[in-house]
Amino acid sequence: MRDAATAAASNWMPLGNADEQKPSADGTVEAWGRSPDNPVGGFYGLKKGLRARFANHVPPVLEVLDLAEVEHNARNNRMRAIQSKVGCRRAATRPFATG
Repeated sequence: MRDAATAAASNWMPLGNADEQKPSADGTVEAWGRSPDNPVGGFYGLKKGLRARFANHVPPVLEVLDLAEVEHNARNNRMRAIQSKVGCRRAATRPFATG
């Protein structure tokens, strides 16, 4: 998720979870996932009715990969990209390397 939206908001960005039928709030991770300006070009997902909750599913994966920090509050969670000069910190340790 490192693009102009996250670079400009290198501080905390609200997740803004929203169902497919509901509009997402501006300046949220959900709004970025739906934006035609993101690298995949807009609404994600192939099947209508299953295209939503980007902000619910993607940030935890980015957190596991050490690419983002995610808050774990009851409501109004936020995330931010981790600034790293070397890239992904886990990639440097090669946890799944076979050679």
